[in-house]
Amino acid sequence: MSSFDGKISEYPWIAIDCFLKANYGAQFYLLSHLHQDHMKGLDSPAFQTQLNGRPKSRIYCSEITKSILLHDPTYHHLKLFLHGIPINEKAFIEFTDDSDTSCTKIDRVTITFLPSGHCPGSVMFLLEGNNGNVLYTGDFRIEADEHKFIVYNRLSLINIDCVYLDTTFFLPEMMVIPNRKATTKRIINKIRQWLCKSNYHVVCLRCPAKLGYEYLLIEIAKAFNTKILVKYEQMKMYNYIPEVRSKVTVNEKESKIHMCNRGRCRLLVGPPTAESIKWNILRIKPCALSFAYNPTALQRGYITRGNNFYSFLYSSHASMGEIIDFIKCLSPTEIIPNVVPPKATNLDDVIQRIKNIMGNDDSCYKKAKVVVKNSSPYNNLEGLPLEPIGILTDNNCKSSSNKKAAIMELNDENFMLDDMVPPDLFICRRRSKGHET
Repeated sequence: MSSFDGKISEYPWIAIDCFLKANYGAQFYLLSHLHQDHMKGLDSPAFQTQLNGRPKSRIYCSEITKSILLHDPTYHHLKLFLHGIPINEKAFIEFTDDSDTSCTKIDRVTITFLPSGHCPGSVMFLLEGNNGNVLYTGDFRIEADEHKFIVYNRLSLINIDCVYLDTTFFLPEMMVIPNRKATTKRIINKIRQWLCKSNYHVVCLRCPAKLGYEYLLIEIAKAFNTKILVKYEQMKMYNYIPEVRSKVTVNEKESKIHMCNRGRCRLLVGPPTAESIKWNILRIKPCALSFAYNPTALQRGYITRGNNFYSFLYSSHASMGEIIDFIKCLSPTEIIPNVVPPKATNLDDVIQRIKNIMGNDDSCYKKAKVVVKNSSPYNNLEGLPLEPIGILTDNNCKSSSNKKAAIMELNDENFMLDDMVPPDLFICRRRSKGHET
């Protein structure tokens, strides 16, 4: 759950993933993806009034995010203000101080929309301007080799001043999390064992969120040459994602595997029938949070929740090891954690954890000074079709003598990132109380 208040101190006229009253002073807003903890206040009448009073205001997001958002009547009123930017493309925005009648106070920022690998349409924002280069990761887990290669190399060519970092699983227990490809294979094997028993053995995928499990759905559909049964509401979203649309259906006769988000399993809704009483249902819940509290289950990779009910460790957030490697790749001057992980009390716990690791690591960060301001090996992966959606090109990732050299090889299993030159000062902080909402 994001703890970020939306404020970017380097560019106070931009707010990210928080649309509450405290950010009404911003002129431009950025939406990283469509999970509710990053959409606070987006549907409120007060925010709509704020936008109407500032016609120059804009909400920037990826094209996929815009398409899915506008299919929901709740957000139709934002149509004039939403601007969808293709993944891996740039938006150029400028801010003129309304109090400056001579219009001489102009601040310009280039925003690059980089894939974050969290869910369809999810992006990281790279802000480049006079006040420094800032990376906001949103929620992220970049696994596919090609996408990781391009994103990491592109960022390694830029001097990052500050990273607003997803620290959802920045805790030692989650140092290594199986990649989604490996977990998907285990789930498919479980389903295969179940379905071969009889024609009355069916499967229910209990997905906690509406978005974020599309790779799993696609691979299951391909493995069994079938479509996945989804609700009409879900189908409306998937109409904007061609890779998924061809793998799902709303026709119950087309599939023995179905997806449910919340509430009672759809196969059990309504009074029993002569047909339904014959069903044997296997329930599978892809999730990650509960594993942080269960070391045995974490090592095993699944939890038995009851009769024919299993949770499998499936995470769309980076593991602690992946976050550490990401930080080493960027060599940022400053890090601001955005999420309080499980078992942590507050962001100060996260800050201390980052300080300990970066201060004691055998890599280049061992020499870096850590200041607080007030306040693992990887498996080879095939390209994940939805991370990001569409083709990611690498037009801007070119070597330069005055920038850091690209440090990754496409097929390098270990992603050795320890050769980066450390910054003169490494800062890890959280927002001062004056910035909290």
